Amino acid sequence: MGFTKEELLARLKELQIGFSQYEHPTVLTVEEQAKYVGDKGGGLSKNLFLKDKKSRFYIVSALADTKFCLNGLVWGKEV
Repeated sequence: MGFTKEELLARLKELQIGFSQYEHPTVLTVEEQAKYVGDKGGGLSKNLFLKDKKSRFYIVSALADTKFCLNGLVWGKEV
């Protein structure tokens, strides 16, 4: 099930989940991200958009300084 940006924001409000929203241009690195939101507090993140051999898609999000091995990910399992 996918959401548009507007639907996602409305859903967060409906569920009374607090959040802060910061608009910035698309960036490809954590270093670029830091230029726009590094002074906002909280942790910077990195996101990977992955596809497995069965053409299933995944998004992996982690704090910017997290190191992980893709081989260690659990592919295609409900978590």
